[in-house]
Amino acid sequence: MFVGKDHDGYVGAEALAVADRTPLVRGLFCADGECVQGADLLVENRAVGVVTASTWSPTLQGGTALVRLSQALEPGTIVQVATRGKVTCSAEIRALPMFDAEGLIPRGKAEIPFEGADLRPPATA
Repeated sequence: MFVGKDHDGYVGAEALAVADRTPLVRGLFCADGECVQGADLLVENRAVGVVTASTWSPTLQGGTALVRLSQALEPGTIVQVATRGKVTCSAEIRALPMFDAEGLIPRGKAEIPFEGADLRPPATA
């Protein structure tokens, strides 16, 4: 059974009332390639998170990933991350979802913009 925010008197209510709600799971966009799963995210040579899942996005024309952060980072923060075929590249922390935040595509109110998109990831050395 779920408990709504307007209910009180349940075990853990006080802890939840003061809990930090800052998201520690964010998106990551890397224009230079696909990130390596398990790679550390670095800010000023300090690990601030890890790539948990990664793929090439033909729609966004870049590498996209889900990352688990060890500290809160705002969308737009630039980090360094390992990519396939490169040692490191700059990538941007993004809010989720990274595409179609309004949910227009699944409701049939927008088309998926594939025209002219290269569906292949860049070649790696």
